[in-house]
Amino acid sequence: FGISDYIHMGVSMANMPKVMKEYGSIDLQEMAGRFKHPALKALFTDYLPKEYVASSFLVSYATITSGNGEIPKGGSLAMVNRMVKCFQNLGGKLYCNTPVSRILIKDKKAVGIEMADKKTVSADYVISSVDTMEMFGKLIGKKYMDVKWQSCYEDMDKYPLFSGVQAAFMVDQGVYDEKGTIFFDCPSFKIGGRKVDRLSVKGYEYEPEFAPEGKIVLQVNIPQFDREYLYWKELTREKYKNQKEEVAAAIEERLQIQFPKLQGHMEFLDCWTPVTYERYCNAYHGAYMSFITKKGIKSFRAKGIVKGIKNLYIASQWIMAPGGLPVALTAGKFAVWRIAKKDKKRLIQA
Repeated sequence: FGISDYIHMGVSMANMPKVMKEYGSIDLQEMAGRFKHPALKALFTDYLPKEYVASSFLVSYATITSGNGEIPKGGSLAMVNRMVKCFQNLGGKLYCNTPVSRILIKDKKAVGIEMADKKTVSADYVISSVDTMEMFGKLIGKKYMDVKWQSCYEDMDKYPLFSGVQAAFMVDQGVYDEKGTIFFDCPSFKIGGRKVDRLSVKGYEYEPEFAPEGKIVLQVNIPQFDREYLYWKELTREKYKNQKEEVAAAIEERLQIQFPKLQGHMEFLDCWTPVTYERYCNAYHGAYMSFITKKGIKSFRAKGIVKGIKNLYIASQWIMAPGGLPVALTAGKFAVWRIAKKDKKRLIQA
């Protein structure tokens, strides 16, 4: 990553200072308030939570409209499988069902990893792509978490985290004519202690492999934040199961009210919560994005290194708000570049 790359990036983002000056000091709820038409007012707070700084909407929307935010063919799993294939074709080895218990540190340098079965693997460099709270809290210890990380994790009001309760259904293709994501008002109900009176439903009609022929998958996503995560986390196993069943039934009922032709043609697939993301991915507070940037609060950004430990690099969405897949991929690229620079090796783009 040389000077020419920075120049190219700077030219491509020449208008960003104007955008940040105008929209970096208001949130999406305030931006929505500038419009009179109810559809336009709803647009901004439907697309992203109303707490987000308004510039986040513009950057995200621009990513899509510029063609730089396409949907991966076959969905996330297919994309991961393609990455695995590429990795293995280049000589990489993948170890599944092999939990890592800690990163080995010697003389302030990462020298390998230790697995849950106490077996160790030596390494010249270690790249951590797990949730950063998992890394600090388990793999290396919180003593390596600097003040910047600590202040964000400890202040849910300034740096909230975003997750969701989601439910998926399989429906007959002929009874659902909508395309893309649809937002609609609905009879109010509570999810995770939070009142909900508006839903979004996404149709996966563009992915034929997601469902048998003649069927499509519909998915509803309802935003949840730190306090809703804590609500779900504190439930007993039995109450948690019952709550999920009630949520799924409430969502299905409201989908059928909005789209009457779905009645008798829906099959429930699954419902998951912020706790599900925590259980499967060790995601802190179930967050699948990084810290939300609010108005008046400095956007979180950290280098992909850990102070006090050499040869350890972070390839995670958590190094930069708002997180997500693009940030995670960029962080991984930066980690490889740092290693190549340290080893004085020239990278060859495949």
